[in-house]
Amino acid sequence: MTFRTPVRDMRFILDHAAGFSALEKTGAFPELTDDLVSAILEEMGKFCDGVIAPLNEKSDQDGARLENGVVRTSPGFKQAYAQGGKACRRRLPSRSSMRLTARACRSPSARH
Repeated sequence: MTFRTPVRDMRFILDHAAGFSALEKTGAFPELTDDLVSAILEEMGKFCDGVIAPLNEKSDQDGARLENGVVRTSPGFKQAYAQGGKACRRRLPSRSSMRLTARACRSPSARH
């Protein structure tokens, strides 16, 4: 069975458990629209399905290691996450979108 990132479930959690719709209604983050969040989740899903998931089997065999107080991830993860960061910066409508999303998620108005 091929892994598929549960994007629909993540969106459900944002809308019904994390209070995204309530945050959106406040107008505190006008750039953070439903469409932007959907685009971020869809691109994240593609990245996880196409880049991260294929690394998991090898990672299960090799595992991360603690060397001299530093965690070393399985081969491929460092490069994969660097690739993911670059992909997000290219695809989002503005450079501030990721910071905006993170800030909104930490906002007290996002909590119930």
